Amino acid sequence: MSVEEYNNLFTEEVREIIKSLSDDNRLAIMIDLLLQPKGKTFTELKKDIGIPQGTLNYHLKNLFESGLINNEFIKLDNTREYSYYLPSRMGTIFFDKVLDFMEEPLKYHKIDIKEPITSPDSSPISYLTTSQYTQIATIA
Repeated sequence: MSVEEYNNLFTEEVREIIKSLSDDNRLAIMIDLLLQPKGKTFTELKKDIGIPQGTLNYHLKNLFESGLINNEFIKLDNTREYSYYLPSRMGTIFFDKVLDFMEEPLKYHKIDIKEPITSPDSSPISYLTTSQYTQIATIA
């Protein structure tokens, strides 16, 4: 299969999400927002993440365009509107699935490499020596 064929196994939306999260700043922003699902202002994010204003703006725009975050405006006590950034439903679900995937290996039986592996009838299974493995690899 070609690179294009592999890439086409994912929708454009999924590819954009993966690309968006490949940047450490955007990943940090996303995690920060997931930890505070009620949202954060631009100023709060700037303080938390510690990146310049222009850089934060660039990364927020990218996360917004990929559908991972929302930008909501709230008017408090007849004052000016406040802009809050928060994870979108899709962003929250995406990270929930990622975390489920990361926890999946914990469900499998752990193998202690110091103990010999046994067959179903409890007889020990012998390990290949390095030279035996090398011989098999050379034949293949």
